[in-house]
Amino acid sequence: MYYLIVYSFVCINQIDSKILFYNTLDQSHFILILNKGLRKVINMLTSENACVEIPFELYKDKEFRNFISNIENKNMGFFEKISYFKEKPFSPPICDLSNQNNEINIFNRPKYILNNLREVTIYLNNSSTTKYSNNKAASEAYKQFDYTRINNDNKNELDVKRVLTFIELLPQLITFNILGGNILQFRYISKLLDNLLKYKNRIVLHIHYQDLSKINDNYIIELLKNFNINILVDFPLNIEELQKNLLKLKSTNYKLVFLVENNIDFEKSENFIDNLNISSYNQVPFFNGRNLTFFRRNVFITKYDIFQVKYSIVELLINRISNPTYFGKLILNSDGNLYSSFYSEPLDTLDCFIKNKEIIINKLIIDKSSDWILNKPQISPCNKCIYNFLCTPLSNYEKVIGKNNLCTLVK
Repeated sequence: MYYLIVYSFVCINQIDSKILFYNTLDQSHFILILNKGLRKVINMLTSENACVEIPFELYKDKEFRNFISNIENKNMGFFEKISYFKEKPFSPPICDLSNQNNEINIFNRPKYILNNLREVTIYLNNSSTTKYSNNKAASEAYKQFDYTRINNDNKNELDVKRVLTFIELLPQLITFNILGGNILQFRYISKLLDNLLKYKNRIVLHIHYQDLSKINDNYIIELLKNFNINILVDFPLNIEELQKNLLKLKSTNYKLVFLVENNIDFEKSENFIDNLNISSYNQVPFFNGRNLTFFRRNVFITKYDIFQVKYSIVELLINRISNPTYFGKLILNSDGNLYSSFYSEPLDTLDCFIKNKEIIINKLIIDKSSDWILNKPQISPCNKCIYNFLCTPLSNYEKVIGKNNLCTLVK
């Protein structure tokens, strides 16, 4: 008789007769094809003790010997004669990410329900007098990432008192993203920024570089120095205008966010970054409906990409029961409606949230189809992929492209 012990930092994912073994310490892995004998062993490894008694007869099986070889060679456990031990060792059961019966909603704690919030995006307005060089980006990119949202044909603006009441209700540790339209043309921008100074939250102002051209109020420029600023940049780029506007913020903690639609945009942004020695920046792909090839080459993930990311057991469990892209995030739109994403129906109005905030957040947590919870192991075709728990979670890119699997693994 032998003992097979698999370490507790190993987790598995089963799809039909295939099981992926994954070592969370070094990302080593292998796929096991189940037969009758192996199925029984796996069931025991995921029960009360990951130390399993193995009869010598099973060791005669070639597939089982290959399994043991993989376990030992990839430092996932060991296989030894029982006679070497005074008593049966105990090893915690390994984590089976495909076992939905053991799923527990760790976020549903009524007393601390608001503590699930981690990021809130507020659109103060949706209009601007700026003539943008990329109107499509200015009016549509917000559906993919934090960006301006321009709709001059249907203008609306939040009431500053209601915004401050909303912020006052939320936990102090969350991040606030402040956007527009053009937030510098928000009627009460000075009052808002003045009031925001008293909060300990991380506050990020998102401002299009062309919106900075008309700012001449020195008081507002001084106020901006107290916040993190993301300067939004798209193409075609007016380099002279951008350089001039950056000088206005020379004592400000800013980051440049380049919206790129193709390789040419990427190269131009790289040149600008190098020439001006920009240290804080980000390059964000924008799907414009015509650049799927660019996304296939630069955004779609491969098997190699998946195993470049290191996950802990806790992170994998969180990925299993929630969607980290959306979880803990809310959007307050300039029309007064609250969203979990702009691809979902409104959760409620700002006024209703102020009265029933716990109820609204709780719905996002208990509803398995909500943006906060819905993840790739629940949807087709990803629910048939052995790597689904290691893959990037669902995001706005899948929704705008209309394809759940932005990868080269599943057709």
